[in-house]
Amino acid sequence: MVRASQVSPGQGCPPTSRSDDVTAQCPHCRGTGWVVVTTGRVKLCTCKIQARKRTQLLSLSPKFRGVSLENYHPKNETQRVARERLLQEPDGSYFIFGDYGAGKTHVASAQFKIQIGNKKVLFKTTNELLHELQQMEMDSEYIAPAWQLLDERGHLFWDDADKFKLTEFKAEAIYNLIDNLYRRQVGRTVTSNLSLRDLTDKVGPAVVRRIDDMCEVIELRV
Repeated sequence: MVRASQVSPGQGCPPTSRSDDVTAQCPHCRGTGWVVVTTGRVKLCTCKIQARKRTQLLSLSPKFRGVSLENYHPKNETQRVARERLLQEPDGSYFIFGDYGAGKTHVASAQFKIQIGNKKVLFKTTNELLHELQQMEMDSEYIAPAWQLLDERGHLFWDDADKFKLTEFKAEAIYNLIDNLYRRQVGRTVTSNLSLRDLTDKVGPAVVRRIDDMCEVIELRV
């Protein structure tokens, strides 16, 4: 929350983008994205929060934008336990692994949707993550979205962590990212077809140790 005294005279509220039509027409903030509260401070308007939710939701594949923990129907005990755990602690960090078709991406996407609007969250497949890390390596002015989470204490959702061929660059890029997220205590939820032990051959023991240290391990079976 921002102090009202920090707002420039005549400005009304801190500057924010007016690109969203709903925000621009909002009767509460009149397009600023901020509302003054009775304590002499300003806070983000609900219209801006909803606009952020819509933007963040676009990072999900259209196939998973309609998922929720409520429409995840467990077929066995492992799936039931996973669903209940995420309902109890939706802000937690998890390593979710197991069989194809067990619902790993479904439950991770559902957790992501619970968090959007409340914090900075990113949902990335391994290919997307590595592409952005490579672009950051080639362009000194570009900062990969996952690295921006360090300043906002958000949550990274890394889907299909095992789906890539290891190279020296990929190993180093993944380690540097995960190590910094670990040191800054940034939340993460990781999905994989492989267990942590088997994932070691893909990402290296140092990355696996940091995932294991921060994440609760959840196994899903078909």
